[in-house]
Amino acid sequence: MSDSRRFVPYVIGALVIFGLLIAGLFTGSRRLAEPPPEKPSPRPEVETVLEVRPKKLFEFPGNWDQVPKFTTTLFYPGQTSWEWLIGEKHAGSKETQAGEACQSCHARTEDELGRSLATRGDLEPDPIVGKRAAVNLDVQAAYDDEFLYMRLAWDAQDPGAYHTLWRFDGEDWQNFGGPKPISEGGSPSYEESVSVLLDEFDNVRVAPDSKAGFVTGGCFITCHNDMRGMAQGSDGVGKYLPMTRNDDKLKSDDEIRQLLQDGQFLDLWHWRAALSNPVGYGDDGYVLDDRNADTGRVSFSLSKEVPAWMFDEKTLGFKTARLDEMQRNLELFHLIEGKTATTFDSKADFQEGDILPTALVREPEGSAGDILANGSYRDGKWTVVLRRKLDTGNPDDKKFMEGERYNLAFAVHDDFVGGRRHHVSWVYIMGLNREDVQINAVPLMAAQETQPKET
Repeated sequence: MSDSRRFVPYVIGALVIFGLLIAGLFTGSRRLAEPPPEKPSPRPEVETVLEVRPKKLFEFPGNWDQVPKFTTTLFYPGQTSWEWLIGEKHAGSKETQAGEACQSCHARTEDELGRSLATRGDLEPDPIVGKRAAVNLDVQAAYDDEFLYMRLAWDAQDPGAYHTLWRFDGEDWQNFGGPKPISEGGSPSYEESVSVLLDEFDNVRVAPDSKAGFVTGGCFITCHNDMRGMAQGSDGVGKYLPMTRNDDKLKSDDEIRQLLQDGQFLDLWHWRAALSNPVGYGDDGYVLDDRNADTGRVSFSLSKEVPAWMFDEKTLGFKTARLDEMQRNLELFHLIEGKTATTFDSKADFQEGDILPTALVREPEGSAGDILANGSYRDGKWTVVLRRKLDTGNPDDKKFMEGERYNLAFAVHDDFVGGRRHHVSWVYIMGLNREDVQINAVPLMAAQETQPKET
């Protein structure tokens, strides 16, 4: 072998080393081959919480075991309206128009009435399979120098801790859940709620010269054929009082304002498991020309066509929920302003089956935020304590005074239903420190000194 060929391997090795050195000058400290990307962090394990605990923005300064309890039976009304009650199909229409209370004919028949109306074709054209006929509601009330407290408790078929949802199908976000009745194969998702409709004793009438009013017809004077979900319903009309119409035409704005100033409205308290309870409030509104929110900001905002918010991943460790997680934890998956929610990012990485609530829940403001609420769910039962000032000073609220009487009616939305699908009560009389009423709101000092009575 010649001397020159003997050095060829050494020359090649030197060239390779030289090439590697040159590559290092251009790549600096970078590696020649990048490592594979890190796998996304696993979702945090969701704690199983099959109850809802109260937010406790306030403490009840008494002992509920020493406060009288009144139990009322709520029944399913179907599409029964005020027009039906005073029409020819109702055998008691003359008595209703004459101001006789519904209980004069139907007291203690609530379960039977609910079963009938749940399947009656002319008053329930779209029945819900398995709809229970009646719901028992326990009511207690007490007051101190500043506040009225009301405790409401009922057995729930399902906790109804969440409202309507969005679901990612792999490409787009679609509406998911919603109230019963729902299409075959669908999964209902709708919140549980309880409402109190109230007025001064024998105040609101269907017309100035009428003997019929809230004291006799209860919430039925607010339900009409042209309402949403009713026999001739539209998408725009909610509950209203007959006195706000002239021959089915809405009165002028000036006339409506005058009715409000004169106290001719019904106060409406609405506690909602998903849209108010997560921040410790109930909705404060009233019924007059429509179902109105009190002035100020209500406790929720709903996204319409696409999600508007998602969970704050930096705070919670996740940006979306999964349906099985929501079923295991009844408290965690609420979008709460300033705490768990952030603005929706459409460019984020989502997986098929991801879930987001449609609602942002927030602390209400102004008169709309007058009602604080401690709502708890345990062992199949909701217990809700409401607190409101005796006198809020707001023109859209009723004022409570010791020794006075008030008319109250109740409604419960149970088992994933909304709108007219609730159970309703007759109208009852509450008094502040009065024995001649069905619901006696007792002064707290007196409640601690006496034994409770159950009705």
